[in-house]
Amino acid sequence: MKVTAIVPAKGHSERVSNKNLKKVGGKTLVRLACEKLLACDNLHDVYIDTEDDRIKSEVRPLFSQGLELLDRPPELATNDIGANEMFVYGMHAVDETDLLVHHYCTTPLVETETIDKCISEFVRKQDNHDSFFTVSPTKEYFWTNDSEPMNFDIEELPNSQNLDKLYKETHALYGIKTEDLLQKQRRVGDNPLLVPISDRESFDIDTSEDLEIVRRLADF
Repeated sequence: MKVTAIVPAKGHSERVSNKNLKKVGGKTLVRLACEKLLACDNLHDVYIDTEDDRIKSEVRPLFSQGLELLDRPPELATNDIGANEMFVYGMHAVDETDLLVHHYCTTPLVETETIDKCISEFVRKQDNHDSFFTVSPTKEYFWTNDSEPMNFDIEELPNSQNLDKLYKETHALYGIKTEDLLQKQRRVGDNPLLVPISDRESFDIDTSEDLEIVRRLADF
């Protein structure tokens, strides 16, 4: 199975300005993401997908190490374009592949070994799954917007360790077979494999506060 990974990294971001160029541990988020993928054993091709000249310049030294460029059209670099559309665009823009993977710059704490492990697990189980994504398992008391308990009975309050486990999508890694992506036109198929990763690796940068927390975590 040929596996291709893309790092989607548009230049503009709203909540954290120039987010993909922020630094953690002395390196920009986009540089960290690309370096991790290039170090993976289970990836055949790695692409940076951006419209931004600053990002292209930042990762240019990695082109000699095998990183390839997808020069994103400006019309696809707006907040109106979602992840599903970017997966479909990527499928048509890269060389032919069997499994297309996205890794996002905003999860800089995920390790190369974890990425390789996720891909290996999916390849082993591919007969029963068409896609995969990383998740963070949790056992907490959840409520709906209507103030209704979601995963427990309020009359018979269980200990937290006995709660039904719920899974939160992380933004570390998504993958889908290209044949299913072509048919479904979305990044998650009908039979996804949920791959748990550690709480530390699942931390996603969405705000300036998140960035500071990740910077502190990266020092440990």
